Amino acid sequence: MIKSYNEMKAYIKKDLRALGYGKSIFPMTLSEVNGIKFFLVLLRTCEYLKNTKNYFLFIPFRVIFRRVALSLGFSIPLNVCGPGLSLPHVGPVIVNGSAIIGTNVRIHSCVVIGGTDEGAPRIGNNVYIGPGAKIYGRITIGDNVKIGANAVVNKDFDSNSIVGGVPARVIRHTLVEHNSVSSLHETE
Repeated sequence: MIKSYNEMKAYIKKDLRALGYGKSIFPMTLSEVNGIKFFLVLLRTCEYLKNTKNYFLFIPFRVIFRRVALSLGFSIPLNVCGPGLSLPHVGPVIVNGSAIIGTNVRIHSCVVIGGTDEGAPRIGNNVYIGPGAKIYGRITIGDNVKIGANAVVNKDFDSNSIVGGVPARVIRHTLVEHNSVSSLHETE
């Protein structure tokens, strides 16, 4: 949870690096701004303003944030995602407000991370979620997991595995690899 201005800047830097942007985040020129980058900056700014109870600025920023999110097809609530969030494509991404998403998570388009009466998913660090994946229920996804396209995940999966299918099952276990999500970005 972002509680200081410096922490907000660090989250934004990690988010933009996960998308492949350079180290400089301020000031942004109009040529650098695209929808996803603008969305991530607004997401982290709104989280900071809400968590520090700066409602005078939070309310107008939240209005802009919601409009940008709607135009991109994102329904990602505040204070759910850790730093290093990567949204490489515009398109529908729906995340339940009770979900917990770790650091360096890459979420492709048409992904639903939903809850049930029992609860919402808890997703670890360095997780890749392929296009069209559906993750729901009170489940835990470990660190360094790769979820294949169109997988339906409704049970827990341990760290360092590749899962896919309907319903999802372990396809293969992987070795622990540093920056596994970063190396995955390079192959796309």
